[in-house]
Amino acid sequence: MDRHFQNYIFLLALIFLPLSMLAQDATLKGKVRDSYNHELDSVLVQIKAVGAKTYTDAEGNYMLKVPPGKYFVHFDHPNFKTAVEVVSLAPSA
Repeated sequence: MDRHFQNYIFLLALIFLPLSMLAQDATLKGKVRDSYNHELDSVLVQIKAVGAKTYTDAEGNYMLKVPPGKYFVHFDHPNFKTAVEVVSLAPSA
């Protein structure tokens, strides 16, 4: 392989590696329950601003990885009124 090409690839790796380390995601996780404290499955949990969404599992648990920031989190289920919560997320450790 050409020596100049190897140096070029090495230089690119040095430039982009620190950038990828800065792009840390934040984790939003929780459990959805109804007013009777029953765990709810199949609730759509989404942060529309970044296009992140998931559904709760059988125990009502969910987890989303998104860039750090302040977001409106929407909780949608066909049998319940939509709920919206505001969260501020810091980078995950």
